[in-house]
Amino acid sequence: MKRIGPHGSKSISQVLREMEEKYKLSGPLTEAALRERWATIMGPLISNHTLYLKYKEGSLSIGIDNAPLKAELSMRKDEILRLINQELGADTVREVHIR
Repeated sequence: MKRIGPHGSKSISQVLREMEEKYKLSGPLTEAALRERWATIMGPLISNHTLYLKYKEGSLSIGIDNAPLKAELSMRKDEILRLINQELGADTVREVHIR
């Protein structure tokens, strides 16, 4: 363990990034951020018909309870991907699967 003192201090963001890597928290943190912001990203109609959001290693699975809406969203995957990454501020999600 490195000693942090007045001459070798780290910023809080550096420490948090190191913890995220060490404890493999990026997936759960990303999924939590998506769930928290889902209604903002997609709007209330889609949010109300969303059964689940599952994120793993750049892939997001979205469960939808309405067949016509599921078909519409399947055709708009690129737009959904752009909106999500725009909201998260990074290219975190690389694939979207509508189920």
